[in-house]
Amino acid sequence: MGVADYPVREGPTRALRSGSREVLAAELARELSEGQADWLRDWRDMLMALAPYHHCARQIEVDVRELFADAAAATPPELAGVVRRFGERTDILPPSWDFALDRDADGPLYRSATSFEETSAILAGLRDAGFMREDEGRG
Repeated sequence: MGVADYPVREGPTRALRSGSREVLAAELARELSEGQADWLRDWRDMLMALAPYHHCARQIEVDVRELFADAAAATPPELAGVVRRFGERTDILPPSWDFALDRDADGPLYRSATSFEETSAILAGLRDAGFMREDEGRG
């Protein structure tokens, strides 16, 4: 499998390439807003999605706690504490959070550590075992 088989995480990639706190904050806010319905169902999925933003903040020397505290202020109360506490963590490293820091011709990028093929197989197994409905995980 080549690098192209692993989905690029566009938001944190844009932020990392820009080196800008403002771009990072906007991308983080977009991620939280666009995924809000999913995050309210299972906040653990949200943490997986937010991990590259946390890592990116450290890479571009942004205060991670402050960034996530600001983001938490704009999230629903059910998620605000989780977002804020996630920003306080110091153990967010790529291998443990299903993302990788890579590089292409345009510069550094974040990508999933799980390929499209592997993700499809995992989701099919969960559906077959009755842990997911047929319509889940197809977005």
